Amino acid sequence: MSIVRFEIPSDDVRRAQRFYRRAYGWTISQYSGMDCFTKCTVPNDENGTLKSRGAINVGLAKRAGPT
Repeated sequence: MSIVRFEIPSDDVRRAQRFYRRAYGWTISQYSGMDCFTKCTVPNDENGTLKSRGAINVGLAKRAGPT
């Protein structure tokens, strides 16, 4: 088994996006119709599967539980 994705929960997703864009130069895309965003570290195929072994994608989402 390998890790292909991790999520960063945030109370303020827009603020988190600004931070990661500035800090790491990430381009972050929004999932259609959802308040969830992703940063692909490598290209994905049409099924969303990573094309490069050993890469990890990042998700930003609204924190679901208590802080």
